[in-house]
Amino acid sequence: MLTVTQAALAALKEHLHERNITSAIRIAMLHGSCSGENLRFTLGELQLNDLIFSFDGLTFLVAQELSARCGSITVDFAKEHDHCPCSGRNGGFSINGEHFSFHCGSAGSCDSCSGDCATCSAEACAEEE
Repeated sequence: MLTVTQAALAALKEHLHERNITSAIRIAMLHGSCSGENLRFTLGELQLNDLIFSFDGLTFLVAQELSARCGSITVDFAKEHDHCPCSGRNGGFSINGEHFSFHCGSAGSCDSCSGDCATCSAEACAEEE
């Protein structure tokens, strides 16, 4: 299952319109950042094992394997900034799965990032403001 908030839909539509992009939006697991694995947007074509979701004229693609791993996926957008580069609340898009969340380091510190299939510890970052 995929949920895309109205704020995320509006921001995505604006972003794609400004760049004249009409392709589907793929939600994929990307590797290699300071935070390890993260759910991110890519642009892509339909693949054989994709799940297809449509919201307000936008098409989203999620590989069945990723959906099974993450469970329900939620896409949101926030303009506010909480001064924590790891929390997913530092403005912009956040993509979180029921079984996979982007979160701060294991000690709840915003000084080091890690990605993990665990509960988000963003509350720890808010306390460091």
